[in-house]
Amino acid sequence: MAASVRKYAKKSATIAIAKPASVASPALPAGVPDAWQRAGMRAVVLESRRRRRLPPRVAVAMLLVACPDPAVVAGFLKQQRQTRQIVAWRRVIARHGTGCGIIAKLLENRAVEPLRDDLASVIELFDRAAAIDPVAAMALHSLGDAGELERGSVEVMRWLKQRRLLGKNRRLLDLGCGIGRMLPVLAPHCARVDGVEPVAALARHARKHCRDLANVEIHRTDGRDLAKFPDGSCDIILAIDSFPYLVAAHLADLHVAESARVLAPGGDLVIINWSYDHDAATDRAVVRDLAERHGFRVLRCGGRPFTTWDGELFHLRKRRR
Repeated sequence: MAASVRKYAKKSATIAIAKPASVASPALPAGVPDAWQRAGMRAVVLESRRRRRLPPRVAVAMLLVACPDPAVVAGFLKQQRQTRQIVAWRRVIARHGTGCGIIAKLLENRAVEPLRDDLASVIELFDRAAAIDPVAAMALHSLGDAGELERGSVEVMRWLKQRRLLGKNRRLLDLGCGIGRMLPVLAPHCARVDGVEPVAALARHARKHCRDLANVEIHRTDGRDLAKFPDGSCDIILAIDSFPYLVAAHLADLHVAESARVLAPGGDLVIINWSYDHDAATDRAVVRDLAERHGFRVLRCGGRPFTTWDGELFHLRKRRR
């Protein structure tokens, strides 16, 4: 699947407290948030204090999920104590009005919704989101800005390169490549890159995005396994914001097992974000258990190493028999 319209939609149920569709809002003056929206935005502020470091665009995306009206969000922030963090958030909204409007449109058209356990429904959801804005469909915090999305992709590539996971003899599989955001930055550092994507609209964008890259191929699959790839046929599998959907669809165990099959001995499975349902401790315990059962060593289990976004990283390495 893709990178993430999904993330902040799930957080809307846990952090940003999105209002259930069945709950009617009382009539309020224009620009005034209702109780659900105010509670959701307050929850984002509290979450930022808990984490101590929440990238400004990520925070704004979370605020917009709580209240999909940039003017109301701006008004709410104006009423808060003007810490350095709040000022940075206000600056993002002021500078990226068009991008905030794109996120609002995604929300209004129900192209961002809480996580579902039906993979077919998720695929249909992303088809709708891609029709509105394929870049924002990959990551709400991009605010539809392809340059911001690329900066995040480069940051991931550099993390991989610093750990010597890339190389001219390495074969990489991007599991849930979306519009192919990672592929152009990875291709120069790998022998071959395969992108796997079940959403038709996103796969079309990926093919267009990568049409001039001779060592890149996009595969449209049903998202349920890696049957297309032979045993030991790749050296690294990268999954950015894909496993939360596999977890919800009860396919995560299968995909860890499939990754172990497809990876060569000593190959690496790098997962950024495991789920949106559980707390960090639960995710880490589940990943450790699956790694043990499917023949992986855990080199990193959690933590948020990136500055442009808040992805939590897991790095597993297939044991050599």
